Parts: sequence; C-alpha cells; structure tokens
Amino acid sequence: MKKICIYIFVLAGFFASQNLHAKIWRVNNNPGKSCDFTNLTDALRSKNVSEKDTIHIEGSVTPYGKDTQTATNCDTIRQKLVIIGPGYQLSSNAETQHFKESAKVKTLHVASTAAGTIIAGIEQVAPNVSASYYSGTGLVGAYRVVSTSYYASTVGWGDNALFYKLRIEADSVTVSHSKLFYVDLYNVNRELKNITITKCFFNPGLIAAAAGDKQVTNVIISNNYFRNEWNIGNSYWNTIWYSNLVIDFRGATAYGQNTNNFTMWSSDIWLFPVINPVIQNNTFYSSFSILAKGCQVYNNLFFPTNAYYGGSLVNYNMFGLFQSISRPHVTRNNIVYNAVVWGSPSATPAGADNNNTNNYGGMMPGIDGNKYSSLAESNWFAATTNRANQVYDKSYELGSSSPALDDNKDVTKQRGMFGGLAPYVLSGLYTIPAVWDISIPTYPTGEVPSTGFEVRVKVKSH
Repeated sequence: MKKICIYIFVLAGFFASQNLHAKIWRVNNNPGKSCDFTNLTDALRSKNVSEKDTIHIEGSVTPYGKDTQTATNCDTIRQKLVIIGPGYQLSSNAETQHFKESAKVKTLHVASTAAGTIIAGIEQVAPNVSASYYSGTGLVGAYRVVSTSYYASTVGWGDNALFYKLRIEADSVTVSHSKLFYVDLYNVNRELKNITITKCFFNPGLIAAAAGDKQVTNVIISNNYFRNEWNIGNSYWNTIWYSNLVIDFRGATAYGQNTNNFTMWSSDIWLFPVINPVIQNNTFYSSFSILAKGCQVYNNLFFPTNAYYGGSLVNYNMFGLFQSISRPHVTRNNIVYNAVVWGSPSATPAGADNNNTNNYGGMMPGIDGNKYSSLAESNWFAATTNRANQVYDKSYELGSSSPALDDNKDVTKQRGMFGGLAPYVLSGLYTIPAVWDISIPTYPTGEVPSTGFEVRVKVKSH
C-alpha cells in the first residue's frame, strides 16, 4: 500500500508543478467507480472546474459523449484546461497501463475562449459503421463525389452527427499522444495561430482547414503517423472514394463541382489559408496526399505502398505532395520510398505547379538531404508485422539498417515519427507516471493476515 501512496504523491506533484492552484478532476463512466464526474459533459460544464484545471478521462469500454453529437452540439472546452486520457493500443505494447481500456471521446470542440488548452492520451471514436466521409450522394464531411470518375469538390465540412471530430477554434492549442481521425482547424470565424499536433496516430485520419478563409499561422505537425488508404475497405470506415488526403489546407472556395483531380492539384483557385506550416518527423504510410502551400517539410518518412482492400492487397500506392510556384515548399532531409504508381521523380524544377506526376513536391534527390530508396519494405522497419492489414504503432520503428536512419545514427536527424528532438511515444502514453502492473496476493476467505499484506505496484514514467 505504501507504494501506491508514493505513486499518487508523484502524480499530484507533477500537476502541482504545472500550476500551484490547479485541481485534478476524475471522469469515469464505469459503473461503481469512485470519481468526480461520470461523464465528460458534466465536467466541462461544471462551475467548480476552473481555468487551468486538469480533467483526467479514465479508460472505459463505453465512449464519452452523446451518440448524436455535432460540432455545434457536443462536449465543448470553453476555458483553458488540460484534458488527459490513458493512451491507446494499450494491449499491443509492453508496460503501458494496468487497465487496458482507452478513453474514447466523440466530437470535442475547443472554443475560441479556451486558448492554451492541452489535449493528450485520448482515442477518437470512429465513424458510424454505415457512414462514409466521401460519397456519391450529397454532403458527407469534406467532399462530394459527383461522378464515377475522379471528380470532387470541397463543399464545406458540415455538421453531421455521424462524423465525430476534434474541432479547434482557439489559439495555442496542443494535441498530442492521441489516436485521431478527423481534426478540423476551424478558421471560419477567426484567424488561428500556434496550433501543435504531435505524437498522434491517424489511421485513417485527416487534418484540415478546408472550411474557412481566415489565416492560420504557426501550425506544427510533428512526429505523427498518417495512413489514409485509397479506397480502403475498412470495417469502421467502409468507403473512402477518390481521396487519400491526410492533410488538406486548401481553405474555402466557391469553385464548382466539376473540378477534376488534376485541376485540384495544379490550380491556384484555392485560398490555402495555412501559412508556412511545419510538417516534420512524420511517418506517412500506404496511400496518402497532402494539399498545402509553402510548407516546411523536414525529416519525414514517406512510404507509399499498396492498400489492403477486399481481403487482398491492391495497387493503390498513390502519393501526392502538391507543389505551387507561388508558395513552394522548403524540403529538407526527407526520404521517399519509390512508388510504382507515382513513377520516378522527374527533373521538373522545385517550385513548379504539378499534379502528382513529378518531383514529389520539390523533394529532389540529393538536394538538402532529401533522398529516395527502393529497398524492400522489410529493410525499412524492425517489426515483421503485416502492416497492410493490422496497424500497430510499434510496427513502424525503424530497423537497424533502415535507409531512413541518419548515416551517423543521430536520432535527432532520423526520419519519421520516432526521430527528432521529441520522438513519438508508443501507445500515446503521456509524460506522467503510469501504473502498468499491480500484483496483489490472493488468500482463501477468512485467511487474510491480520498484519496486512504486500501489494507490488510497477510504475513507469514516459
């Protein structure tokens, strides 16, 4: 019992160092558990919860939030708070948490009054099994497909109860250590600045500022995993038609529905309101595209490969990084696996408009540390897990001879999510001590020693 008390002391001490007057509130919807709130809604609306307090959402098989949540009728953070969950994929990695359930949330809105909010360790609930973000019939999320060819139009993000999201409408928000699929930088009503999304797992997933025309500045997207397979047949996201976007920073547009995919890539009709975003030390896997201008693209691992669809691998290994002559990317020390569909990079000058047929968005081989490798996938990653079918974050740790490693084995210069100054953390474990194992002896009824017994608790700080 003494060790448990020590753990509580360390945890309380950690948060006390963040703010001497802040309080920690427990949210737990498991029946019979002692806690401050049984649902997230009450915690966020409580008059007792003050600015800079911490809300700890505890793991459960039951998601937090209403089934009919929309971005305007949902759990809303209205003041600066720290929201922390236990992480995700807790059964897939060693030494995570003693209780293996994640804290699943639905739509969560960070209102403009909640500047400085930190969100970490949560798992965003997947869409309804019968729903699709991309469909041939009307507005569903981001895009409307208007024919069986590659025609699409941005028609706004909508406010559909089927599509849970994390909407950010405040400045200086940090989202980390979370499993996400839909982050909306909501720049319709106001300019945004200082948004950081780091150490998160998007499978499938999308970060977008596609609904507004206000500028978004100082956006950092670092040490994340992105996967958005082209036309993947997924059990919870059953149809993504004609889009493999993982980052969409085009902004609002009144352009018609007849925009085909080539115009979408090469034209300057879009606003692109996100100014000079940093895209650094991320791992992009399978089929994916990035629509943005003027990005600082550093130390990323781009691995376009086949998608798992209909029970087998199919040749959907599309990779796109839009490049505009008006606001070219700055690319440095990235590595790209040579995709079959994309073809070999051409000599098109960096800075020229292109529609996903040349120069990988300005990442020319041999320039500023950018390079390519055609080595087989087994040479890139340490794990032998079938990444095409079952997706675990540990599967993307680099092998000892991976071409994505720095030549001098400097981790800070390593490409991908496990490199850089603040590498990705398995299972989204936040930087607080975690109890990952408890050993309690068992005694027959009536034979518990009168002097008590020893409980062994294993604690690890990440």
